[in-house]
Amino acid sequence: GDESVSWSERLDPPASTQDEKMSTIGRTTIARFGNVIMVLQIGDAAPTDSLTLMDESKWWDIVTKAGKKLAEMTKD
Repeated sequence: GDESVSWSERLDPPASTQDEKMSTIGRTTIARFGNVIMVLQIGDAAPTDSLTLMDESKWWDIVTKAGKKLAEMTKD
């Protein structure tokens, strides 16, 4: 996009309470493509220590495709 900010987060329960606990992981991006401002989020929850963050290049492919589609839809 023309401008963007992105972050990822992972939440794990404390080690002392990890028996059969769930962790969460996700990515968020706010991006501008021309006049379009969009927020994309993806998240997952699974048993602790079984999650991996989506590959950075795969995530940016999704962001770029979504931004281009939205920008095309809003052209005059």
